[in-house]
Amino acid sequence: MSEANREATEKTIDRNGFGDRAQVISVRDVGDRSLVVKRYGRKRTPLRQGMVQLGHWTFAAKSGTSIAARAQTEREVASLWRSHGFDTFEILPDDVLADPCDDSRLVMEFVDGRSLYALLADRDADESEVRRELRRFGTEWRRRHGLAVELREPRLLHEHGTFKHVWLGDGRQINFDFEICWTSQPRIVELAGRETASFLRSMGRACRNRAQFEARLRVLADAYGDREQIDVLTAAILRPNRPLARIGYCLERLKRRRDEHAPRRVLAAFAAAAR
Repeated sequence: MSEANREATEKTIDRNGFGDRAQVISVRDVGDRSLVVKRYGRKRTPLRQGMVQLGHWTFAAKSGTSIAARAQTEREVASLWRSHGFDTFEILPDDVLADPCDDSRLVMEFVDGRSLYALLADRDADESEVRRELRRFGTEWRRRHGLAVELREPRLLHEHGTFKHVWLGDGRQINFDFEICWTSQPRIVELAGRETASFLRSMGRACRNRAQFEARLRVLADAYGDREQIDVLTAAILRPNRPLARIGYCLERLKRRRDEHAPRRVLAAFAAAAR
């Protein structure tokens, strides 16, 4: 395919980074179907990139941040999730595209739809549809958390838990954005608790008021169903055992003391809704 033809059939849907090395996600028409092409790029200056990578190695317990590392991590994590029956975008062989293969490129199926966050934030959405999708998410969430803890597999957790990374389309709930993952097995319960707080905060930001958030929270807690597991995960954040985690928790409380969707508030509400 010539460069001119490729550009004519490819539409950029997201761009993040610097110049010609920026990260770009686009949709390309190939024959009678559309494919998503993700080209990994540099999101930060080299100095900041080095500082973030150092933090990942020493404190955060996260995977590598280089272009090659993020591409490889996304392939591996998506494959892991699918092997356990959790829906992700299918990753296709790179040679489905006519232009040369590139290790920093990922080709995925295209599914028309919108994110679960967009549905939660839609003021005109049918609330019965919202609750149906939340129940569906909550059931799989419980199973995924249970499996992650049982296998001590932090890669089964979203590093950035948000309903923006859950896609609705073709009757599916598709998880995506795995280019960075958690790596610490000893902290698996704490990490599951952090993911829980992150998703609840995401839902809180999407809701139009507190009453709507609390009603949806009850639906999610009921679908999750495992009260004991909820208590364990929330306690790992609200009452951490690690000294550094306790310090971080105190700083977090101070920083977000006026935030109605602060982790401590949404986790406490989630635990209460499950009782």
